[in-house]
Amino acid sequence: MECSFPPTNSTPCLRDDIGAARDAEGHLRIIIFSERRHLVFQVTEPIFSLIPLLDGSHTIRELTALMQVDFPTLTSDDIQSTLNLLDDEGVLTYRFNTRPVGMLNEDERERFRRQLSYLRDFSESVDHPDVMQRRVRDSTVAVLGLGGTGTWIAQSLARIGVGRLRLVDFDNVEASNLARQVLYGVSDIGRPKALAARLEIERQFGGDVVVEAIDRVVEPPLDDLVDACDFVINCADEPDINKTAAWVAEACMTQLIPHQVGGGYDGHIGMIGPTIIPFASACWTCFQTDFQRRQPSLSLTYLTPTHKYSGALAPLAAAITNIQVWDVLRVISGCGKPLLANRTGELDFQTLSLSWTEVPRNVSCLMCGASSESEESNQVMEDQRKHG
Repeated sequence: MECSFPPTNSTPCLRDDIGAARDAEGHLRIIIFSERRHLVFQVTEPIFSLIPLLDGSHTIRELTALMQVDFPTLTSDDIQSTLNLLDDEGVLTYRFNTRPVGMLNEDERERFRRQLSYLRDFSESVDHPDVMQRRVRDSTVAVLGLGGTGTWIAQSLARIGVGRLRLVDFDNVEASNLARQVLYGVSDIGRPKALAARLEIERQFGGDVVVEAIDRVVEPPLDDLVDACDFVINCADEPDINKTAAWVAEACMTQLIPHQVGGGYDGHIGMIGPTIIPFASACWTCFQTDFQRRQPSLSLTYLTPTHKYSGALAPLAAAITNIQVWDVLRVISGCGKPLLANRTGELDFQTLSLSWTEVPRNVSCLMCGASSESEESNQVMEDQRKHG
């Protein structure tokens, strides 16, 4: 059930990121720090007394009674018109006297207080932040591959409040993993990665996150691994990321599940995206076709063995994966369209330059082209994104 905003059973208060002051000319100045926005109002004297009372503990009727002690002619309509003005400028939020159906409980609201403020300030949606956070809480996200990218992604997903994680990897923790794979410690060496990751997330977040650990190679068929998921992130690089991405894409496209190639790195270059919304954005086949067009394949005979263990760094893995998780949050919360749809990025850690390659959906694509699926499937995906 969606909630209107502001709800009727609430009291008005200034946002947490607000600074209010009176200047030498008698203007009310309000600074919204998160938006770097500075508002200036020419107001009457009672408004300066009203501002400190907007702490969420007084109804409009109570505010009116308090204000009339010093300003007897002030009416509730005067108070309401001032609140309407502040609300229109995005200065107010509201505290609930009783929790409406579908809203977060008080413990959840306290844990995600800063995140809720972010969703309110920067969301493209008109939904209440509680509604968006509830969607995150009710989501199931699978992370396939728990190495340098997968562990950072899994931890960040738990931190933003994803309620159910499905973590998949076949490997065991090695000493060389510890420098960049964030969920493992020395005591985990030799332990299956999926189990170690589950234990660490449960240690950090207790019962707030339900973690399913699957000790398994990522290889087709993958339908059971992605089944009932709201989002799937592929970080598996065995035998290579292109093959596993194709396998994941096939399973997710069949079940209309948003999915993502979870970044990667090669030396000082970190790869970002893409995010794929089935039959609404470019699919993995679109990206592969575009790449082959831009980079024709070469026939090579190697003179030396190829080296599996290229350079890697925890800060690079953290940087690219958390950009990815922001896109996951946008999709599963419904707070905005994915920013990594139809494009991939490359972050050069030597220079911190970031370049993007745009790849539009190919209408002739064998996987996602116009003849592949009906518009009905597209609508199903949109409904799943909005309502979980």
